[in-house]
Amino acid sequence: MRPPSSFLVVRVRLSDWRRGLFFALPLFVLEDALESLAILARGVLWVGRRLDGAAPNRTWGLLEKFVHVPAAAVSALRSCGRLTLADVRDDETHVSVRIV
Repeated sequence: MRPPSSFLVVRVRLSDWRRGLFFALPLFVLEDALESLAILARGVLWVGRRLDGAAPNRTWGLLEKFVHVPAAAVSALRSCGRLTLADVRDDETHVSVRIV
């Protein structure tokens, strides 16, 4: 079993630059934030149902699914382990996108 990946790393390097740009996005933070938004949408749906006593509003149910799907996608990417999404080289530039 592979350990889950933790970061989305983007590196950009131009030939005339002394150093390249380096961006690291913590995937575990993004996954937790999206899951928290889905839980919040579910809670608002439950509270709205309790206060109104009527059928739940479809908008909040769709919002929960809309937020839950990207969280599941991030979780699936993390479970793949180390992965190179893109590695593009040109005469003057080098861009790489990896999950580590």
